[in-house]
Amino acid sequence: MQNLIKRKQENKLAHAFLFCGDDSDGKLDIALNFAKFILCENPNTDSHCRTCCNCILLEAGNHPDFFLIQPEENSKQIKIDQIRALSDDLSKTSSQGGYKVVIIAPADLMNIAASNALLKTLEEPEDDTLLILVSSRIYSLPATIRSRCQKVVFNSKEIVNKYQAEYDEIFADLMKLRSGEVHALALAKEYMDYDFKVFFAVLIKVVCDLIKSHYANLEKLFLFLDKIQNLNKVITDGISLNKQLMLEDLFLGFREC
Repeated sequence: MQNLIKRKQENKLAHAFLFCGDDSDGKLDIALNFAKFILCENPNTDSHCRTCCNCILLEAGNHPDFFLIQPEENSKQIKIDQIRALSDDLSKTSSQGGYKVVIIAPADLMNIAASNALLKTLEEPEDDTLLILVSSRIYSLPATIRSRCQKVVFNSKEIVNKYQAEYDEIFADLMKLRSGEVHALALAKEYMDYDFKVFFAVLIKVVCDLIKSHYANLEKLFLFLDKIQNLNKVITDGISLNKQLMLEDLFLGFREC
């Protein structure tokens, strides 16, 4: 996930992300969890702390620096007036002195005028502002919008339906690894002959599910997910890797989550 957590810690977080995938993969849930993490005053705990002022305001739906933009009641579109109001809010100083976080979902329901209005915000972002666009139909978004966001692709529940046995196996092995029942190096040997296309697709889905369930340390899970997606791209691009070392590194990394 492009090292979301690490980039925030280094003050290098991109200002706009596009969470994409199909309708069933929980993109909005993950976006909301990450927004809570960003706004939390004590984010080094398990996920957001749920007890600080920011967390309480978020849970109550009253956080002044969090904006969830969705179609208004009885409307199938996100309209220009909503984006104009958002731009006005983002131009103001953060009420809580930290980030302002925006989630637009589904972003592909913005009409043309709204998309054009958002484009200016994407081109000239305010400091400490994070926009997350969530879409299951990214090619319904203008190319100008897509090009100004870092894409984060999530696998869907179809992965589980198609590879239920593999999902159960990988999930069980990761839990054994976490509890110390199995060693990372031994587990790496067992997966040497695995279909890596299937392995990475299922592993990404497993980790996304763990993020949604607030499993372990959210910060480390996001970083681990980023590592998986980067390795998956390397494999897909046909770049040769030492599979044994790659698997050992992956499993050792998960053990620390």
